[in-house]
Amino acid sequence: MTIIKYGGGITEMRGSIGSVVFSRNRAGAIARQRRKPAPSRSTLSAASKSLLSKYSGYWSGHLSDAQRVAWNALAAATDFTNPLAQTYNLNGRALYLRSAVLLAIAGETDQDDAPDDALEIDYVFSVAFDEYFGLAIRSVGAYSQDGEGSLIVAWSGDMPPTRYAHTSPWTHLDVLDFDFDDSLPFSLVAPLNVDLNRHYFFSFRTIRTDEDVAGDDWHGKASQPFFADCPALDWVSPYEWFPLNDDAANPTVSELVQGHDEVFEDDTGDPNTDAHSVAGPYEKGFSFDGIDDRIGINADKYNGLLAANSRFCFNLWIRHPAAAIVGNHYHAGKRAADSGRYIAWDSYEWNDSFRLYFVADAGAYVLGCFHANAQDNSWHMYTIQRSATDVEFYVDGAVQVSDHAAGWDTALVSAAKFWLGYNLGGYGQGWLADFRAYADSLSPAQILALYNATP
Repeated sequence: MTIIKYGGGITEMRGSIGSVVFSRNRAGAIARQRRKPAPSRSTLSAASKSLLSKYSGYWSGHLSDAQRVAWNALAAATDFTNPLAQTYNLNGRALYLRSAVLLAIAGETDQDDAPDDALEIDYVFSVAFDEYFGLAIRSVGAYSQDGEGSLIVAWSGDMPPTRYAHTSPWTHLDVLDFDFDDSLPFSLVAPLNVDLNRHYFFSFRTIRTDEDVAGDDWHGKASQPFFADCPALDWVSPYEWFPLNDDAANPTVSELVQGHDEVFEDDTGDPNTDAHSVAGPYEKGFSFDGIDDRIGINADKYNGLLAANSRFCFNLWIRHPAAAIVGNHYHAGKRAADSGRYIAWDSYEWNDSFRLYFVADAGAYVLGCFHANAQDNSWHMYTIQRSATDVEFYVDGAVQVSDHAAGWDTALVSAAKFWLGYNLGGYGQGWLADFRAYADSLSPAQILALYNATP
């Protein structure tokens, strides 16, 4: 079925032309194929039909006349918008069924009385698979009011990579607790075997369970569906991965792939048990004081990655305080002053910005990338990688600089450690999270998916 909008003197069409039927429903004028669809036999379809049947009976036999009048009044006052930006209204029964079925799917209590508001604001959700094929969901939006409820996620089956849209049927369903005052990402274990280089589609609905929001009853207030999609990429697994979300009083810094744990230490090498876990881009991050906090990763772990002509990718989330940069801060990197070779994540007082550096060939090859809005007290993902053809810098999943001038493929091997929170220039104040080292370069789509994904 397709929603259509008439113009050029045509205001209405009914009937059929060939196999196309023109009609109208509450969402507006529509055109559809004249065919009898095969009945769906999926478990989700059967469950939905069962719930519709149940609450249709509730509407006529369970709700009181006063409750039905209230639902009808709420429906008349609630404007929905179709994809052509045309407004329309449901009737009271349809609005009640919409709320009741979503509450039942979410496992919440029934709502016989009409809520004080029926339509939640539209949300935007981004989705991405991580390299272990868990689904990462990120919500974006200024919610109409803080509160609690559920997020209902429907999955399609796998689709060809050429498929660009999908609205039904849905083959899998997940329900998550949803805080309307929190836009942190969610993670889901895929309920199906995800096939590489196939396309997957998702539908998101929110349903509130708040019975008192600033004096209003919003139990049963639901959003319109939001549709999103993402491909399952052929991922490169990390060589090492430090989430940097360990408990605050524990100086051990966990590495999840090879078990090469390191130590959160001060400038004398003593373990640092000061509080260091903070809210991160995903769950937690590490707080570095810019005075003596650091994590040193032994040189031999990454020298193989940094050999001549090697491919690598280093990915790090950094949050700088929301203030002008005072002094220079050295957030991470590996350098050897005697050889003039290094990669670095630094911020500088002289131009009040963040910079990625790649220096090789005894300083003869220098590549940098500025990020002028780094000091906004927000998390940003900074990526330095060397592919088969270029040295590349990415900020928040988007490529900023790509270069292959003479010297780009030389070695960056040295006896120096790879440092987090420190470099040979000094220490860095701010927050770090989710450091990943790859023994290969990633594609632009993989880096963007990594930005959208959660561990």
